[in-house]
Amino acid sequence: MRIIFIFITLSALFSPALAQNNPAPIVGKPSKHYLLFNRDGEEVYAHEFSGGFRLNTDGWNAFLELGHRKNELFTNIYQFEVGETKSPKERKSANPIGVDFFGNVYTTHPYVYGKQNIFYQARLSIGQRYLIGNKANKNGVEVSAVYLGGLSMGILRPYYLQVYIDSSSNATEYIRYNGSNKTQFLDAYNILGGTGLQKGWDELKWVPGLYARVGMRFDWAAFNSMVSALEVSVSGQYYFQDIAIMVDNKPHKFFLNASVGLLFGKKW
Repeated sequence: MRIIFIFITLSALFSPALAQNNPAPIVGKPSKHYLLFNRDGEEVYAHEFSGGFRLNTDGWNAFLELGHRKNELFTNIYQFEVGETKSPKERKSANPIGVDFFGNVYTTHPYVYGKQNIFYQARLSIGQRYLIGNKANKNGVEVSAVYLGGLSMGILRPYYLQVYIDSSSNATEYIRYNGSNKTQFLDAYNILGGTGLQKGWDELKWVPGLYARVGMRFDWAAFNSMVSALEVSVSGQYYFQDIAIMVDNKPHKFFLNASVGLLFGKKW
């Protein structure tokens, strides 16, 4: 009994010192809702799921994110994204083809002059979110750093145009750029318009690559169980083959962009 009493006494004396020297962990036993409490008694949820949308300097992407909290500071995150990367030289055009009864000029279907391929991506990545600053109150903002990386599958869809077969008739055909038809493909006076989402899906080309993103996240959600955040980040993509988007632009393997995004979700 004396040995047990000494052991309990020493444990009580040293436990506070150990707690101060170690990183602040999540303590407490998870409830049926997996709600935990940190050292200060604040609510901390072990899991979260959110979705969002980013506008990039060279396109857009939508994403889903699953998070699992490791401790008070670090949360492991897993993301799945889909998006599109565009060339900075893309400009939509439309050719006038007539005037209606009221004198309004109507045009061809909009198209991007000189566009060779539409470049989509599907990405799967893993990373962490590091807590920099907690909310001071219910109306505060939680600030975190986010870093992740993974695989990116590039998907090239040929860009089709509807063009006149010859100048003596109104007959048209659909063409894609193949290298030998550059003069016809870039003849703006011969283009009737674009084809939107109608063409090219049976001619997809898949190009594997790598992907990384770093950024800052600002969560202003009024309730700890919710996610409402603004994210500012930069990302890089590297592909193992050249990616050609525009006819007259040099193909690239590496793409770098900046982005701003919003995400909303739920914690439990």
